[in-house]
Amino acid sequence: MPVFRAYSLFIARKWRSERFAFNNLIREVFLYMLSAIAQVLMGGGGAAAALYLAKKFLIQTAMPQNRCPPAVFIAAGMLGCFFIRLHDAHGGWSARAVLLALILWAFIAAAECDLAERRIPNPLVWAVLGGAVLYAVRLIFNSKEAVLEYLLSAAVGGGVLLVVLILCRIIFRGGIGYGDIKMLSAAGVALGLFGGFSVWFFSQLTAAVVAVILLITHKAGKKDGLPFAPFLVIGFLIVLAYGGV
Repeated sequence: MPVFRAYSLFIARKWRSERFAFNNLIREVFLYMLSAIAQVLMGGGGAAAALYLAKKFLIQTAMPQNRCPPAVFIAAGMLGCFFIRLHDAHGGWSARAVLLALILWAFIAAAECDLAERRIPNPLVWAVLGGAVLYAVRLIFNSKEAVLEYLLSAAVGGGVLLVVLILCRIIFRGGIGYGDIKMLSAAGVALGLFGGFSVWFFSQLTAAVVAVILLITHKAGKKDGLPFAPFLVIGFLIVLAYGGV
């Protein structure tokens, strides 16, 4: 009888312990999902704010050449922040996640300006560079080695991309605008050599696919140009999707 009683107490305690652990798991999953939803919504809100600021302060013409529904850019902002959250080791708005979101919103504003006026204003380039500087300042609180490593990566990424893109413009006699070059070089500073080249590669790839489709369907000619900044958004989303930055 004492053995049976001891066994019953053991089962009861184990059941309470497992129930407590299960409740904690449910609570953690709920809080994680709630935080993730909030971050995705903030991504959409940031994209909407970027579009508003671009139209308010950066786009000068009253009759834009091309327009993209704002819902498309807002959805891109939400999707991008979902990918950022998915690959963020800290599970929230870490300094790296904030930098990536800032770059995404700057690309979205650049896409709106490029569609409207075929130009990328310099303030958007400075926004990306400013985000990189703030991220470097944040790294000071971690270690000096991390700051030096990031600064070296930024110098190499931005410098190499700048030289390569300028050479591409000279060799191919155009094909990429100076605004695109500055924006991609700033992305190279913020993301490093691999991240910057990854964004450029996937942006070029998607732009080439769209160009071929437009030529086949006779909706554009060989001499017609495409605004490149919208493809920066697409390329950056692809890189965020597989965690390449």
